[in-house]
Amino acid sequence: MFGNGVDGMNSDFNLDSVIVTPRSLSKQALEINCVFNDYQIKDYLSEDFFGITYLGVHLETRKKVVIREYFPSELSVREPDGYIVPGEEAVEKENFEWGLAQFEEESRRLMGFEHLNIVEVMDWFTQHGTAYRVTKFQKGQTFKQWLSIMSSLDKPPPSEKKLLAIIIPVLDALKVLHESDYQHRNIRPENIYLCTNGSPLLIDFGASKQEVANKMGNLNLSLPAGYAAKELYSSKGSLSASTDIYAVAATLYFAMTGKKPTAALDRGEARDERALDPLIPLKQAAKKHYRREFLDVVDQGLAYLPKDRPQSASDFKQLLIEQQYKGRQSFMRSKNFASIERMLLIGAGIIFIGSLLLMFVYQKLEDMQEKKLDEQVFSPVATTNIAKKKSQASKTSTKKKTTAPGKKKPPPEKEEAIASKAWTEPYSKMEFIWVPDGSFVIGNNTKTLKKGDKNLEMDGFWMGVYEVTVGQFRQFVDDTGHKTAAGDKCRRRFGWDRMEFEQTENHPVACVSWLDAMAYSEWLNAKTRKKFRLPSEAQWEYACRVGNEKQHYCGGKAPAYIARYQRNSNDKSSVVGTKAKNAAGLYDMSGNVWEWTGSEYLSKYKGQEQRSLRANQVKGTNKRMVFRGGSWMYDERYLTSVYRGYSKGGPNLSYDDVGFRLVIANIEK
Repeated sequence: MFGNGVDGMNSDFNLDSVIVTPRSLSKQALEINCVFNDYQIKDYLSEDFFGITYLGVHLETRKKVVIREYFPSELSVREPDGYIVPGEEAVEKENFEWGLAQFEEESRRLMGFEHLNIVEVMDWFTQHGTAYRVTKFQKGQTFKQWLSIMSSLDKPPPSEKKLLAIIIPVLDALKVLHESDYQHRNIRPENIYLCTNGSPLLIDFGASKQEVANKMGNLNLSLPAGYAAKELYSSKGSLSASTDIYAVAATLYFAMTGKKPTAALDRGEARDERALDPLIPLKQAAKKHYRREFLDVVDQGLAYLPKDRPQSASDFKQLLIEQQYKGRQSFMRSKNFASIERMLLIGAGIIFIGSLLLMFVYQKLEDMQEKKLDEQVFSPVATTNIAKKKSQASKTSTKKKTTAPGKKKPPPEKEEAIASKAWTEPYSKMEFIWVPDGSFVIGNNTKTLKKGDKNLEMDGFWMGVYEVTVGQFRQFVDDTGHKTAAGDKCRRRFGWDRMEFEQTENHPVACVSWLDAMAYSEWLNAKTRKKFRLPSEAQWEYACRVGNEKQHYCGGKAPAYIARYQRNSNDKSSVVGTKAKNAAGLYDMSGNVWEWTGSEYLSKYKGQEQRSLRANQVKGTNKRMVFRGGSWMYDERYLTSVYRGYSKGGPNLSYDDVGFRLVIANIEK
């Protein structure tokens, strides 16, 4: 019902032109253009008692980022060399170190949240005697800036529809935070950021900031008057989801009236004196522009006592939605629109039937397209033609090819045309992409060749774009009744469908042994009459490094951009495809979960790395099978393109951070 777009936003209105403050206003900020830890400072943005915020750029990707530096001005100073040192008094040192630990822990926790409306924390690290948090840069403006522009143009307050288009996604984000027992604690118009597409982002979390202020005995340093609920002013206050609900309602109050609500401290003093609440309710302050039903719900969110507010983000969202229907139903009854309701129902029925017909036609067209692609790629005739062309090409490769002036180059070979396409297997909906042929030195991603290095010539092959998911594996188990090798338990007493953290159908499946992965591929082969299998170790490493043979990880040098690993995982895997893809178009080759290959582990490459074994060649043995890529549980050392893991206990062993992806077997062989 509610979209993320907000009418009236200027798509050219961006953080560069709005938020950036002249460098000269901060005497304590790092020098512009200084470089540290793969980032370069490009501009100073803002600062408060807790730290300084910069606009930066990642040196490898050249993408803009926002960098937050922990720098509590009342507890520390910056030395000429850029280092931050705590004050000389013991209490200053103690509070600085305590706050630093809070900042680091908050950064770790925020890296574990994945939501469209929560700012993405990409990295954090320690340097200069302090810590830094790196978040994704988005063009846009704050909610407060947008409201100011609307006001300067003499426009009326935003409509209810526009406000809900912003607040409903914010409540969805809060639901995710609250389910992890985490509160934002700093919601206000300045901390809801509107991207150029209108999608709101929650930024500038206040938990660590308020903990430090509390430790210093001065909560007023961190609490935004008018938006902070009463319980935030007490060091012993019990915080809950309703604490953030109060701030959301206060933000709506400002948007509708142009004024901040009366501070909770002032409201508390009036209660103590048994005087009237000094906060003018919205049903009086904003009745000119909004419906009573809407104002009543927001006023409920501003209740002084936590018990009188909606108790969760879902509850508040539901009230906001229901009040729309209540108002609409009242209007319809008063105008006697029963006949229009009947017409709408009839119209909805016609639209529904029409959509079914369109879906039927679309499915037929999709089936025809899949069949055509199957005939191109998988038919014996097509395979034979491709093989012939490869043979002919190899015979004439020594002849220099030229193109006469004025003539176009000859069309690409049929194999190259097929190679440029992606393909979705219709039964499992698994996506594949063509990895083109080439060569690489296996096990060496440096610029220096070593004695014994082995250069491999690789034929092209189809590889799964994503790791096999829980939902895809469930389809197999439901169809066959398959019991995994670990039964109901794997290394940490969890199963493939029951991990220690909540997982969706789109998380990568884990707690599956090498033999379980092979059973899945054999089932899919029987269902589709294709030849799916695990990639050989050579295929896996080649696909990881394709496009840049020397790259350190599968997709570059910056693990935070491409991998879910120990530093940003919050001790859990993530939905597949949430990090950047590599040059081949493959996601999660580094991190998320390790991936089984079809190859046996030997300490040296002796040809076994090019073979993908069948189940009957491994079952009943203690062969050590290779897995690659690192996982959410391990640090960046294990994410590299050449690191090798293997099952020490044979092919029946399963781990809670090892899964797999498939390739399509070379059908010429």
